[in-house]
Amino acid sequence: MKKKIHRGSNLTMTEYRSVSDMNSLIVSNLDKFPSDFNIVAGVPRSGLLPANLIALYLNLPLTDIEGLKNDRLINSGHRKLRSSIHNSSKNKVLVVDDCIGRGTQIRILKENLSHLTDKFDISYMVPYVTPGMENLVDIWLERLALRRIFQWNILHSHLIEKSCVDIKILTNSQSKSLSNEEFLSHISDNKPPNTTPTYTIGHLITNIPDKYHAKVATWLGNHDIKFDKLITNRAPGEENSTKNDYIRFKSNYYVNSGAYLSFEWDLESATRLSKLSGKPVFCLSNWQLIKPTTLARASFILKRAPTVIQRKFARR
Repeated sequence: MKKKIHRGSNLTMTEYRSVSDMNSLIVSNLDKFPSDFNIVAGVPRSGLLPANLIALYLNLPLTDIEGLKNDRLINSGHRKLRSSIHNSSKNKVLVVDDCIGRGTQIRILKENLSHLTDKFDISYMVPYVTPGMENLVDIWLERLALRRIFQWNILHSHLIEKSCVDIKILTNSQSKSLSNEEFLSHISDNKPPNTTPTYTIGHLITNIPDKYHAKVATWLGNHDIKFDKLITNRAPGEENSTKNDYIRFKSNYYVNSGAYLSFEWDLESATRLSKLSGKPVFCLSNWQLIKPTTLARASFILKRAPTVIQRKFARR
């Protein structure tokens, strides 16, 4: 069964945190960390990011959960660490994950590490915690409601199942943005994608003409990219459609799709799409969440009002 995402079209209220945000949060709260920890242990994979930062700032040995179980540390190179491992006494360990949602994973983690309590004095820490779950850890830095987005796992969360995604996000890179012709050449040669989301993409959209629909779908299948809907351009004159035509096409689809978020590659397109749709757009070229202006959001609500009213009367 697919994990449900909190419903509600007002994703503009979603909090977004980047790697830079988390780093700043940790740096500004270093005084919250007791000075007697011997080891920092990160929970793979997302927890390794804050754990690494904390270990660096506090100059402590770093490991992951399996390393903790097997007395294995990550090599620190030539850097002299502030603390060492003591064989004669309990080592104080700070176990770090990136966040707590509903608390299920942290409870499982504590159970999995319960056999180590004779060997280690273990404390638990997360940068971000859902309000009401603070008592599950010893150190937390910021309360964030469940409706949140993190840069480090945004393409690998269940949110992608309720999102519109421009297909070129799968093949573009920071050094190369493909044209339609280059994209068709890419899939004709069956080259692999640069990015493969973990979960099924809800709405995969492309400006490639509809006659190539089967070809695109075959390429996606060849590389195990799962999707619910593949939307190709069926507009008249599709071969010569402009960038603005495509943005309008995507905006109309996004507004009526029920999707919570849309993913774009370049900032110009992301900003334009957010303005036209009145909904949030995530830009992958700079990892920025573009939120619609108040005016754009109001326009979106007015556009949707007749549809919402029709649905309410239809249920009576």
